[in-house]
Amino acid sequence: MAGEIDMTEFRFLLTGGVSLGEEYPPKPVPWMDEKGWAELCRACALPGFKGFMEHFMDSLGKYQEMALSLTP
Repeated sequence: MAGEIDMTEFRFLLTGGVSLGEEYPPKPVPWMDEKGWAELCRACALPGFKGFMEHFMDSLGKYQEMALSLTP
């Protein structure tokens, strides 16, 4: 199975995941909408995204720059 994507992660990437009414930590930035924050939180619960939340939180300035760029 080397080089193949996990089907749970593949479905998430296609759909953004399905919200089941989970509670998420408060959104740490004003430039991200609630839907995007919820999708990021759900993604970070998947094994293939382990550690990404820490990276995101440590790099908020870079992600803000990309999010607000006219040509990200």
